[in-house]
Amino acid sequence: MKRIHTYFAVLAGCTVLGFTIVIMGCGGDITKPTVKINLGYLQQPIPEALVLQALKHTDVLEKSHIEIDFTAHADRDQLINSAVNRQADVIIGREQALAELFSRSDDWTIVSRFSYHQINLYLPADSPVESVSDLEDKRFAQTSSTLARRYIKKAAEKAGLDPERDLRFVDWTLDRQLRLAQKGKRSEWGRIDAVINDAPEFTSAVSDGFARSIKIGRSVSVLLVSNRLIDTSPETVEALLTAMMDAYYYYARNFEQTVEWYQQETGASYDLKVYKSVAAAEMNTRAMMKGHVSLNLPDIDIQNMQTTIDYMREMEMIDTQIDIRGFINLKYLRSAEEEWFRERDGYPTMKME
Repeated sequence: MKRIHTYFAVLAGCTVLGFTIVIMGCGGDITKPTVKINLGYLQQPIPEALVLQALKHTDVLEKSHIEIDFTAHADRDQLINSAVNRQADVIIGREQALAELFSRSDDWTIVSRFSYHQINLYLPADSPVESVSDLEDKRFAQTSSTLARRYIKKAAEKAGLDPERDLRFVDWTLDRQLRLAQKGKRSEWGRIDAVINDAPEFTSAVSDGFARSIKIGRSVSVLLVSNRLIDTSPETVEALLTAMMDAYYYYARNFEQTVEWYQQETGASYDLKVYKSVAAAEMNTRAMMKGHVSLNLPDIDIQNMQTTIDYMREMEMIDTQIDIRGFINLKYLRSAEEEWFRERDGYPTMKME
């Protein structure tokens, strides 16, 4: 009799176990489908490019069920054209790119901040200029960057100078400017007193003693998502933002590894301290715990973006009146933050390659 009872007990147990397995199997595939998207960005900016390395080489995208086709663009025009022509689902861009994009398309939404960038004025190592107040009647070499010019004018006004009267600007190609980076004496810079640029080569020149720098401002880059992706898959937007926070967390704690990946991909060979200096404006690069990571876009940054856009319209670089607040929606970030902080012990790991 005991054998019969035992038999039925085992049979019942197996039935329950089998039923559980059937429920798990027939109740629908619990693995979310992977969503494929294209992300466009500029190759050079740091820390942006380093954060993306963390996305490429760790498991954060796999955990978020996202597959990204990363497209590095050589310049801002290529980036904006890819967005306008619907070749990208997500892009990373700064104020000037935003103005140009929103003047041509209303199909994009800013969903978070991405990174801060220090804007510096570079001078020869033996330049007599010690502060912005010493810039009267000085000649500046720049690329056609409205952003840099606006920041130097703002700094000059704060120092009591009249930018229109006291400052002189000369448009130079980046290659021509970079040739100055290895010339340490003022006499070798010729007619140029200073350069406004954020290329790592100038940070390297400072590190090597060929140049000095003066901080004049800080710009912000943001994460933009196409409204097509938002409308069809809002959960993917939240998952992407979670992945970005994970990537920053990994980058901050594995700085040298992300630099190594970047150098392998691009062939760059800057000294490690150059990467640290360029990335210093972004506080997420120093995150030692999840609570230190934030992609929030504060009001002061929104105001600065609007000021740049208004300046560009004043300079007739765009012909559209743009209210940047109408293109911002941070609700997806709030949902992503809630999900991300819920998993307090989660940490990205390297992919086996």
